[in-house]
Amino acid sequence: MLLILLSIITSYNKNTPSQKLLDFRKQKDHYFRTSPDSPIANKENFKGLIYFEPTSDFKVKANLTLLNDTLPFFLSKNDARKSKYVRYAIATFMLNNQQYNLTLLKLEGKIDNNVLFIPFSDKTNGGETYEGGRYLDVRLKNENSIVLDFNLAYNPYCAYNYKYSCPIPPRENVLSISIEAGEKKYPHEE
Repeated sequence: MLLILLSIITSYNKNTPSQKLLDFRKQKDHYFRTSPDSPIANKENFKGLIYFEPTSDFKVKANLTLLNDTLPFFLSKNDARKSKYVRYAIATFMLNNQQYNLTLLKLEGKIDNNVLFIPFSDKTNGGETYEGGRYLDVRLKNENSIVLDFNLAYNPYCAYNYKYSCPIPPRENVLSISIEAGEKKYPHEE
C-alpha cells in the first residue's frame, strides 16, 4: 500500500506545474498586455500566450563542455541582419534515451556574463510552435552542468510582430526531436 501511495505522489509531483512557472506565465501575459515595450501591436485583443502543459520530462540536467572559441561569429536574423555572438559551451543532455547537444551563446559585449542564450529549433516548429524556432535563456551557476528547462522556451518577438529582428537558430541547434514544452505558436500568427 505504501509503495502504491509513494508511486502516485511521485507521479503527481512529476507532472504538477510549479507555481513559480505559472506565476511567470501570468506576469508575461500582463507585461505583453500593458507594457509600452510589448511586441503585441493590438493589446486590446490580446488574450494571452498559449503553452504546452508544464512537465518535468523536459527539464533536464546537461553536462557542459566549455569552448575555447572566443572568436565572435555572426548569427543571421529573420530580416537578413546579423548579430555577433560567441560560442560559450556545448550542453549535452538526454531526452527519451537519446543524447542531444545544444550550443550556448553569449551576445558579444553583453553585460551579464552569467546569462547564456540558446536559440533552438525542433520538430514542433511550423506546426505547434513558431516556425522560426524558440529560445531559452539560462543562468550559469557552475561550469560543469546546467539545467535546461524547456518549459521556459519562448518565442522571439518577431513571432508576434514582423517589425522585430530575431536571431535564427544556428544549424548546430536544430534538434531532431519534438520539444513539447514551453510556448506554443502565437494564436494570432496566421
